[in-house]
Amino acid sequence: MGLDYTTFETLLYSLKYVKNYGSVLTLGRQFMYHIDERIKNIPQKYNLGLSNSCFKLETEDLLKEIGFQNIDSLDNSNYENATIISDLNRPVNINKTYNLIFDGGCTEHIYNIPQVFNNVIKLLEIGGIYVGITVNNNFSGHGFYQFSPEFFLSTFSQKYGMELLELYLIVNGDDFNNKLDVKSYENYRNTNMIKTTQQTYILIIARKISESSLNLIDNPPYQYNYEMVDWKLNSTI
Repeated sequence: MGLDYTTFETLLYSLKYVKNYGSVLTLGRQFMYHIDERIKNIPQKYNLGLSNSCFKLETEDLLKEIGFQNIDSLDNSNYENATIISDLNRPVNINKTYNLIFDGGCTEHIYNIPQVFNNVIKLLEIGGIYVGITVNNNFSGHGFYQFSPEFFLSTFSQKYGMELLELYLIVNGDDFNNKLDVKSYENYRNTNMIKTTQQTYILIIARKISESSLNLIDNPPYQYNYEMVDWKLNSTI
């Protein structure tokens, strides 16, 4: 994917958490789609005076106008001219860290998901922000995966050096005010959903808070209701 209406607004919405605009990494080289008056009006909601010249297919000018000084893009192939060629299925060997990592729809296409997010955490500066827009439902065949809220509640937790700031579901292209907050557990499972046949995104905003953390590969999370409820209750019998 790239920057459609929902993805673009999520990026602008998340900027309230970005404290340093020194560097940004996009997972995959990002392109802007559906450039129309609706998408051009979004910056006004966030008091951003972006010029019309930044609304074009390639997003580097957009990111520069937002304020980012150094912009990298990472891909497994050079077919879209990413600045870094590296396979997120494997541990990355990149001697840089970033103030923002933006995923406009890349991770669902990569098979080794635990390694992907281990890499993301490694590549963030302390205080750096991860912003992800990926698929939740009705995207069957789009990529390898469709993600539940529980995945991100478990992955972006303190023991992995992260803090989950915001987590939402939203129908693709819907008004941003209609997003559903799913950053919680109800009855020890997060079963929130939007009952629709339309494509539904999951929006993630997380912050890196520590370098002293467990590794997702060596110490994977368990689903909350088993680890924190069922197994604990059983151990007391």
